[in-house]
Amino acid sequence: MRRLLHKTHTIRMVLVVFGLMLASTCFIFASQKINSAFDWENQTQKFEKSGDIKSAKKIYEDACEYFLKNKLYKEYVRCITGLATFEKNNREYAISLQMIRTADSLYFRYKLDAPLLLGEINHLHGTLMIIFGNNLSAVKLLESAIQEKRKSLSELDTILSVTYNNLGMANSNLEQFSNAIKYINLAINSLEHQQNNKLNLLAKFHENLGITFARMGDFSKARDYMFRSLSEKLKLSTSKNDYANLASSYVNLGQIETTLGNLDSAFHYLNYAENLLTKTSNPESSDLDIVYNHKGNIYSLQGDYEKALVYYNKSLIMLRRKSPGHSRIKEIEMNIGHIYYVKQDYAKSVEYFLSSLDHTTISASQLKTYRNLGKSMEALGRLDEAKDFLTMAIRLSEQRYGKENFEVALSHLHYGNLLKSMNLLAESHKHYSTALQINKKLFGTKNRDVADCYLRLAELELQRKNYHACLQNYQNALIALVEDFNDANPSTNPNTNIQSPDYYLMNVFAGKGEAFFELYRKDKQLKDLYLSFNNYKLYASVVNQIRSKLSSDESNLVISSRLRELLGGALRTTTELYKVTDDSYYLSEAFMFAEKGKSAILLAEVNDREEMLGNPIPASMAAESKQLRNNIAGYNKLIHEELKSTAPNLNKIDLWREKVFALEKDQEELAKRIKTINPDYLKYRFGDKIPTPKELQQLLHNETILEYTLTNEAIYTFVVNPDTFVLNITPVDSKFKELVASYIDNIRHGLLADAQLSFNSFIDQSHQLYNILIKPNYKYLMSERLMIVPDGILGYIPFETLIKQLPEYSTPDYQHLNYLIKDRSIRYSYLASLPFIEWPARKKPDKTFVGFAPLYVQTEPRNNDNLEFRPVLNDIPGIRVEVQKIAEGISGSDLFLNENATEATFKKISGEYEILHLALHTLVDNDNPMFSKMIFSNSPDSTEDQLLNTYEIYNLDLSARLAVLSSCNTGSGRLVSGEGVMSLARGFLYAGVPSVVMTLWEAEDDVATGMMPSFYENLKQGQEIDQALHNAKLDYLASADRLRSHPYFWSSYVMIGANEPITNLKEKGIPVWLITIGIFTLLSVIGYLTSKKITQNKK
Repeated sequence: MRRLLHKTHTIRMVLVVFGLMLASTCFIFASQKINSAFDWENQTQKFEKSGDIKSAKKIYEDACEYFLKNKLYKEYVRCITGLATFEKNNREYAISLQMIRTADSLYFRYKLDAPLLLGEINHLHGTLMIIFGNNLSAVKLLESAIQEKRKSLSELDTILSVTYNNLGMANSNLEQFSNAIKYINLAINSLEHQQNNKLNLLAKFHENLGITFARMGDFSKARDYMFRSLSEKLKLSTSKNDYANLASSYVNLGQIETTLGNLDSAFHYLNYAENLLTKTSNPESSDLDIVYNHKGNIYSLQGDYEKALVYYNKSLIMLRRKSPGHSRIKEIEMNIGHIYYVKQDYAKSVEYFLSSLDHTTISASQLKTYRNLGKSMEALGRLDEAKDFLTMAIRLSEQRYGKENFEVALSHLHYGNLLKSMNLLAESHKHYSTALQINKKLFGTKNRDVADCYLRLAELELQRKNYHACLQNYQNALIALVEDFNDANPSTNPNTNIQSPDYYLMNVFAGKGEAFFELYRKDKQLKDLYLSFNNYKLYASVVNQIRSKLSSDESNLVISSRLRELLGGALRTTTELYKVTDDSYYLSEAFMFAEKGKSAILLAEVNDREEMLGNPIPASMAAESKQLRNNIAGYNKLIHEELKSTAPNLNKIDLWREKVFALEKDQEELAKRIKTINPDYLKYRFGDKIPTPKELQQLLHNETILEYTLTNEAIYTFVVNPDTFVLNITPVDSKFKELVASYIDNIRHGLLADAQLSFNSFIDQSHQLYNILIKPNYKYLMSERLMIVPDGILGYIPFETLIKQLPEYSTPDYQHLNYLIKDRSIRYSYLASLPFIEWPARKKPDKTFVGFAPLYVQTEPRNNDNLEFRPVLNDIPGIRVEVQKIAEGISGSDLFLNENATEATFKKISGEYEILHLALHTLVDNDNPMFSKMIFSNSPDSTEDQLLNTYEIYNLDLSARLAVLSSCNTGSGRLVSGEGVMSLARGFLYAGVPSVVMTLWEAEDDVATGMMPSFYENLKQGQEIDQALHNAKLDYLASADRLRSHPYFWSSYVMIGANEPITNLKEKGIPVWLITIGIFTLLSVIGYLTSKKITQNKK
């Protein structure tokens, strides 16, 4: 029994000991958890430094859970604040904001009394408000944070330093600069006794002082502080966690260099910043939007407006993701508005500018918006509104910045522009001079904004006819723009090739050219005429250099328009030199100016074909470039079409814009690789490849070129044939363009209800135009063949409809009028040189002719993922008859009719034929000609939308000699100054087809059915393309009645490009193998009969 009791006691003792051990163990575990919770700050910092973000966040969450479960509310709120800071540091700003608002709410719910903690909550909350662009709220929160912290700390305690700094930056953002400098300096002073992290904080505070001084316009101090900050940052660790901090210095230096006009340096710094930010853990939440906005600004300053727009849109998308109401969104909307202003879409620019207005505050961005609204209203002719906006910009900028600030200077400059346009020249001069003095004080003499002021003053003095003062101002602008040039004599120019010329240099050289010409006209000093010519030559050279750097044709169109405006001056100078010197060199130079003022982009596009350049880059790179351009155009088309819909899907648009941005970045990288292989490759596109008149004369055979250049004062007509090169100048005024527009409208409308009135109007206008355009040059038309190179609105005229003399009869009879077509065959060209380009030898197509003529079935308009909107179109039965009749007479022909006439088929087989004949409906997009389209069969297709866009034609690889676009309006399109009519036909020329027959308006179905087969019959007879079309029209005229012979019916078809006959067209007949069998059979029969007869005779 005792032994049993002893054993029981022993067991009890063991159990007690075990229980004590277990309790002790549990106590130890509980203590560790408690220690872990209270030690969360050290542990999270340890994990954060090692880059273990996941473990750090787990520590925060566990600690918060423990404190809440144990009702340790003060620690719980402090832990939530720490977790919010953690999320902010990892750029999860929305999550951080939600958490800190929770912390703030719990602080007051639990009635905590912890001023330092409340100070930290308000500090973080205020910092996030800066990030989200709500600086007014930030100031209140940060002031409250300082007030709470001071309850426990001295005024210069190091814990206050970051709060002082952030309060300074919120004031800087609100442009309260004296407060900003005061608080940032307090932040710096509070670091005097700081040991840990001092250099990092000093770098940030010095950087913020630099930002503030830059905003004030003190760029010298701004630069000093920025470089000081960058130097301090570079002494620190440059781990991945430091990339964003280091990038901010490069961003700010880029901004300063942009403002100072040092665009190459600015781009250099921004590239550093972009490379660093893309390496951060979450690039989308970084400051990349700021980088892209500033890169957009640089592209805009360089004239690459489409590229700028791509960068602005990317920045806008990133900002909206951060916060839909972010304050910087309005700044980017203003920048986008400026792009539309430059593109002369003033209504759209006003729309963006008004959207960018924020009536709750006046910031630098808002002042720019007022200025831009003033410019746009001036362009729209709303001068009173323009004056209100611009005077408001001056008043508010002076109130905010004082009288010597960059924003003030800009406001004076733009108000001066308005006053000059109102002919208030003395007042304008005063404002220009004010702007100049401010900018010189801020930037010195070598600065593009200083140059801009001199340019405005020069233009004003030109208007005043003070030519010497004008030239001196232009020279001062030149000195401001060219770093190593300081000669104040207006007769001199930089004697070396200017590298990376500024956009303003175009205005300088063109302006000097005009001023020297006016001085010559006043004083009759020949040296001034020579100086005028030299400056225009420099102008043309700078234009080529600037164009070679632009990434898109859309940006180049703006340059073309500007070039076209100044072409008249260059022609006027050069032709005057020819008159007074009788030196044919100047006549040739005048012709070269005329050619450069037309279709330069088209010529560049043709030059850009890799085979035209002699393969200066690897074929793989050329293919990659082509594919990138096609993809960019494709996404831009989707954006363009979606924006035109009644309810645009903004999410889709943003997605596509991001695709475009990514492709543009790929294109930039490709350009760098190409430059490494061939540094001069991009110069080829806009190089001086235009043949001289003498070279053209050697290429011409029995043909005369009439090249027209239309200015506001005159028509310059260059006449070139193998024996003659002359120039005729015919004075015109604004009524001439009205006459042309009325004539085009008359022809396109065809027969009107009042036949007599219509006839009288037609013959009167036609004869007037003949007398202006043809008669002065008629004696030089030595041959029966003409090549017309029209200009501007003349590109819409079918010249063959002009009549040599008025008829003696009055009854409406169009058949017997003495049209130019009756004694001249005519072809057209965008440039005199274009038809004579030596296209590289390519493999001859295996097949001769292919025709496409779809059946248009009326269905409901569709809009889904696979098929974009297409209008309901009427079927044209005659087009199928047309192509069938043609194909019946041509050997080696194929037809794709009805539902077989698909876009996919055309793309697949179009490179196999010598002649492409497309009888289709056409949709002309005047807003964006690259999205004009030819409409194939509307049968469903999984890969194509059955709409062949112009940009898609550009990327086809065609071997055809001739494309016949027997569609409506294939030669029509938007008239772009300096480029001509932007038609679908241009796409085929670029794709490698040297000759195109196109329509200027919708051709009558039955006329095409008769005229086109006749055209092909003439081709089969060996006639050259222009002659074949000429004779087909004459055949139609001969057979038509007196009303159906109206030019509306027959003159829509015109031929453009090269003119060689197509020699291998053969009549479709009995196949050769069948003929061979037939001959063999016939010979066999004859042999048999002969043998039989011989046998019978022997009997």
